[in-house]
Amino acid sequence: MESNEIRQAFLDFFRSKGHEIVPSAPMVVKGDPTLMFTNAGMNQFKDIFLGNAPRKYPRAADTQKCLRVSGKHNDLEEVGHDTYHHTMFEMLGNWSYGDYFKREAIEWAWELLTEVYKLPAERMYATVFEGSEEDGVPFDSEAYDVWARFLPADHIIRGNKHDNFWEMGETGPCGPCSEIHFDLRDEAEIAACPGREMVNTGHPQVIEIWNLVFMQFNRKANGTLEPLPAKNVDTGMGFERLCMIMQGKKSNYDTDVFQPTIGRLAALSGKSYGADARCDVAMRVVADHLRAIAFSIADGQLPSNVKAGYVIRRILRRAVRYGYTYLGFTEPFICKLVAGLVAQMGDQFPELRAQQTLIERVIEEEESSFLRTLATGITLLDGVIAEVKKQGGSKISGHDAFVLYDTYGFPIDLTELIAREQDVEVDLSAFETELQAQKERSRNAAAVATDDWQELFPLAQSEFVGYDTLTAPVRIARYRRVSAKNRTTYQLVFDRTPFYGNSGGQIGDVGFIENADEKIDVVATDKENGLIIHIVDKLPENPAADFTAVVDPAKRQAAANNHTATHLLDAALRKVLGTHVEQKGSFVTPDYLRFDFSHFRKVTPAELREVERLVNREIRANHPLVERRDATLAEAQAEGAIMLFGEKYGDRVRMVRFGDSVELCGGTHTCATGTIGFFKIVSESAVSAGVRRIEAVTGEGAEKVLYAAEDTLQNVAEFLNNTQVVQAIKKIVESNDALSKEVEAMRQEQVREWADRLVKSLPEQNGVILMAKQSERMPAFIKDLAYNLRARVHNLVMVVGTCQEGKPSLTIMLGDDVVAKGVNAGKVIREAAREMNGGGGGQPFFATAGGKNPDKLQAAIDKAVELIMDELKVTFYLKKNEERADGTMPILGRIRIGKSMVQFSTKVYAIPELWNVKSGRAVGKSKPATAVNRELDRISVDIRSACKDLLAKKESVSAMEVKNAFQGISSEQETLISLYEKCNDSFYKKVGISRKMATYKQYCVALNHLKDFLRLRYNVRDLPFQSVNPAFVSAYDLYLRTDLKIGRSTITRMMGYLHRVLKSAINGGHLRQDPFVGYTFDYVPIVPKFLSEKELKRMIATPLPKSNLNLVRDVFLFSAFTGISFSDLRNLTEGNLAQAEDGTWWIHSARQKTGTPFHVPLLELPLELIEKYRGIAKNGRLFPMYSCSKTNIYLKRIAEACGIRRRVTFHQARHTYASVVTLSQGVPLDTVRELMGHRDWRATRIYAHLTHDKVSEDMGRLQKRLDDKFDYNSLAEDATSQTATSKTKAGHNKRMKP
Repeated sequence: MESNEIRQAFLDFFRSKGHEIVPSAPMVVKGDPTLMFTNAGMNQFKDIFLGNAPRKYPRAADTQKCLRVSGKHNDLEEVGHDTYHHTMFEMLGNWSYGDYFKREAIEWAWELLTEVYKLPAERMYATVFEGSEEDGVPFDSEAYDVWARFLPADHIIRGNKHDNFWEMGETGPCGPCSEIHFDLRDEAEIAACPGREMVNTGHPQVIEIWNLVFMQFNRKANGTLEPLPAKNVDTGMGFERLCMIMQGKKSNYDTDVFQPTIGRLAALSGKSYGADARCDVAMRVVADHLRAIAFSIADGQLPSNVKAGYVIRRILRRAVRYGYTYLGFTEPFICKLVAGLVAQMGDQFPELRAQQTLIERVIEEEESSFLRTLATGITLLDGVIAEVKKQGGSKISGHDAFVLYDTYGFPIDLTELIAREQDVEVDLSAFETELQAQKERSRNAAAVATDDWQELFPLAQSEFVGYDTLTAPVRIARYRRVSAKNRTTYQLVFDRTPFYGNSGGQIGDVGFIENADEKIDVVATDKENGLIIHIVDKLPENPAADFTAVVDPAKRQAAANNHTATHLLDAALRKVLGTHVEQKGSFVTPDYLRFDFSHFRKVTPAELREVERLVNREIRANHPLVERRDATLAEAQAEGAIMLFGEKYGDRVRMVRFGDSVELCGGTHTCATGTIGFFKIVSESAVSAGVRRIEAVTGEGAEKVLYAAEDTLQNVAEFLNNTQVVQAIKKIVESNDALSKEVEAMRQEQVREWADRLVKSLPEQNGVILMAKQSERMPAFIKDLAYNLRARVHNLVMVVGTCQEGKPSLTIMLGDDVVAKGVNAGKVIREAAREMNGGGGGQPFFATAGGKNPDKLQAAIDKAVELIMDELKVTFYLKKNEERADGTMPILGRIRIGKSMVQFSTKVYAIPELWNVKSGRAVGKSKPATAVNRELDRISVDIRSACKDLLAKKESVSAMEVKNAFQGISSEQETLISLYEKCNDSFYKKVGISRKMATYKQYCVALNHLKDFLRLRYNVRDLPFQSVNPAFVSAYDLYLRTDLKIGRSTITRMMGYLHRVLKSAINGGHLRQDPFVGYTFDYVPIVPKFLSEKELKRMIATPLPKSNLNLVRDVFLFSAFTGISFSDLRNLTEGNLAQAEDGTWWIHSARQKTGTPFHVPLLELPLELIEKYRGIAKNGRLFPMYSCSKTNIYLKRIAEACGIRRRVTFHQARHTYASVVTLSQGVPLDTVRELMGHRDWRATRIYAHLTHDKVSEDMGRLQKRLDDKFDYNSLAEDATSQTATSKTKAGHNKRMKP
């Protein structure tokens, strides 16, 4: 069963049991301060369970998208490391609100699992609550007795309070629960250790799949329990775990829920899932986190640094970190996986498809930002490690590691990994101490103590009357005390209230309540679990008294004006920018409004002006408020009302209209737009990728903005003593420009004079003119001096530090000859600036940096000089283990540029007695020594020249690039790995059109093997084609056979891939001759992929014992007699059937893989099978089908039952149709191609093979036709008369047997 079918079966089952099927609530929770994300299916029904809202139906069921990463349900760090934990997951659930209880819940759970899903009862275990003396709750005998009807006693386990007593939180509804566990282990493991002993022990294959919670109690703040007035049922079944069981997998990640994403990830990374444990964890992490991130953004929660946004950012960065560390991604990659996720889940969750572009852009920007953070962190970490080694230590302190983690966002595990690579440890215990201290500070800062509600009288739901009045008589129904940050407040709930509670982006009302005895200010109003909470600083002396509630009218009107203005702003933005604009958040106060919306570039000043103009036009039109408080969702949609993704709307909604603006909204609004007065935008900015923010003011606030602008203009006019402000400023600017030119001319003259003196006085060191010093000159002067000197001195190295107002800065200028050696000023200055706690950058010849510590300026100068003088080195050494017959040994060269290094053969030889190891030169003035040194000098000059040429084209080069250029391999010249990667990229573009993803993955695996071969055998990352010859091909073949021990057929396939790349190189002029000349491909004899006629007859005739085997056999036979593939067959419906004029039935469809149409006439057997299963499959499909993997498992059993002694897979049905059913029965190849839906006859040739019987039969017919046309006897007699014996004659008259 596919995952979509599993989900639908659950919903259909509970629909049949009288449950209302409700849609999933948004994953991002709004209006509940106790939750950031939906972490259980019951969250959207929390108000009903708490008694704060009436029930709409007694029974409900749904599939709820959930997220668990923090608080009680903190699964984040386990995700990816095991097979069943997730951040985002689906929870299948059914609920009863005072309707049915334990008996029905258990009976229906058992019925669904055993009769619908067909799960084996012997592998299931149930747990029941053993009771708690502390809470006064007895053993749950009621649940036990129900389970005893279905399971033996040793499969019913008594569980403790930790496992079998469910609680929503510290307080609230709770009760005993009954878990259902499933044992996935092999029979041998079960025999060795019964599943009973493995339940709730954390075993990855003995897992909980369903939890049935029986909510009987309410946990009070003092820890005691009280019975609930109505007993409720809340069940939750992990959808991903259920799919794992149903699809016969041992890991959630092996199901069709995650495998499509993992497959795309493997293709992008070039790594195979299952080949490396660490890479597997990384792929699981990314596949899981992608869903959490995408759904959160779709529901309106963008990554940020606060609250829920920070959680999403943590999840995203964890995924990036794993991809960076283990999969080799240095560029954004998660954003490239979104399209596949949308294709997979967009039908079930349409918000994904609607928000796809936004999701992709937000993720891409977040990835880019964090990758930059990682790069910065690595640079800082290198500095920390260098300092540790400099001081003779071997361990990074916990404080330094924590600063990297807390200040720069650099993950501790990445710090540990990089440190280990450089033989340095991290003090993890000290880091953990720092981390726990920070968490304790955060907990203390956020600590809130909340008392139990004191209920004065029962209240099901508080009535809001604030749309119609600002005053109302009220009674306090309940209250409680809340203590936080040395402040105590009280929360009051009224039976009715005119106060609007903080929600929908609008802050709550303020005001007061009063009676004859006292008056108490209401300082804020919130919403929590469906209740409107009024916050006061003191409790009334008599809470049971009657009060009058009064809302502050001025602040309510100002907030209402601003809220209405956001609606007008939304409409104006859609008119000016386009209908793609969607609200992504808002914040409405009496003082100003903030509106976030989707748009992918900065809004121009002209566009902002037009938006303001449209809003103010609507204000002047004085549109009255038109509202409908009980419109249905369908009515609202019909009127074009704007609805927000991520909002959970009820059956009845409030629709607010002002002119053309129509929105669903629960906030307060002005009676007519004219009361707003005036609208003025004060700022426009970016919130995140694809989301912009406008802040604006209205009415009196807008007046203040205009007055402030007028005052500024008037002050400038008075200062200039000229009312023509623009003309006066223009004159000042022109005068300033003239003076600046004069000053610049004088400065340039000073620069020239100083440069003249320096050129004459600067010393030469190690072949460069070095100027390294501190100066009191201004940085601008230093820059001009640097450019002047560079034009005169080609081997210049200038490193100058200055300090202005306590801020150090560093300038580096390099001459052309120094840059030609591979020195990069930008790289050098970034490294040197760390000495003074700073950073910087620039071009290869010129760079600047700033710092924070002026005392370290000289250290930065010294570091820069050290790096420059040591950047490019060409050295030589003698290879002493390869002495030649004449006593000489080869001289090898080594090129080093920064941290990159490569060696090469000089083709120069010297005797050991002449060689000086320290200088890397021959010693003495003898003829041999002079000749060797002359040749080495020539090589050095050529290498530096090659480096200079490369740097003229690009900012930086590696040692390998310089070596290739020196050896005549230009950077533009194609190389083996480079061309292979291009071929793979070209192949990938055709995936899903004319190529398969599975084949692409094989190409990637082959490429990785080739890279490993080059690294191990040649110590290089790539190879010029001039080095690819028959010897290379043979060596690679041997490597695959001996080192990797790969099978014959796989070697043949991989060598074939390489051959195709080399053919491409030949066609492109990179290779002259085919290196595969003389190579023999070791083809493995191919076992026919089709069933023989006898095997097909056996499959049709053999009776099978089980219905599932009969179903799979029938579907296989349908494919064998139509040629329709598994993926195409599962999508066939009655709509694909059509009857021709001659009465023949046809199937008309298109290949899912290529989109090529195919038209198949139906033979008698397929027609019978269609009739057999008519009406049984869902959604009008022709057949009910299992997943492909499960189908192939059943085919194995079918083959055994039919006496077919080889492996049978579903794909063989298509081969059978092409070979046995059509081609071997005389159907022409062109007709077979059309029937198969192939674009190219070559594809058909892969499927269609003539059987031996068919060949023999055809040859018999041919012989008969030839006998009729030719007289063999006369030909034989002519031959006999010429050569002649009776024996020969008799021989010629014998018929040859075909």
